[in-house]
Amino acid sequence: MTRFNIKIEINSPIEQVYAAFVDWVRAPLWRRGLTGVKLVSGVHGRPGSKQRFKCIRNGNPATFDEIITDLVVNEACYFRTDHERMYCLANVLFRERDGGTRMTSSVHAYGRGMFWRLVVPFMKGNLRRRQQADFELFKAYLEKS
Repeated sequence: MTRFNIKIEINSPIEQVYAAFVDWVRAPLWRRGLTGVKLVSGVHGRPGSKQRFKCIRNGNPATFDEIITDLVVNEACYFRTDHERMYCLANVLFRERDGGTRMTSSVHAYGRGMFWRLVVPFMKGNLRRRQQADFELFKAYLEKS
């Protein structure tokens, strides 16, 4: 298991930031490599819903699922990301800060099987950089809106 945190300040109201973050349909606008999102089960944007994401990673097509485990409107989003090699338990907290919003993400990543349990800790830097880059794109997406 490996864990990391990401923080970013966004110059947009908390209601706008939260609404954009939980709008999975628009995620390809700010998540690098994401090519599509499909609701697999549940109600879109509600706890228990499962979304399937299609993406390109290192030039190869890949899919992963995200299950929303809990939501607190304008405060927090909790979810689980499942991939064939690993899974992540994550939360994103939203706090008002000087008229803008501070987003703080906490991720715990776990490998599946002996090999991936050994490899995932070495992937921490790459996973963290990827999420930081996605958050920077999210910030730019919101601040230009």
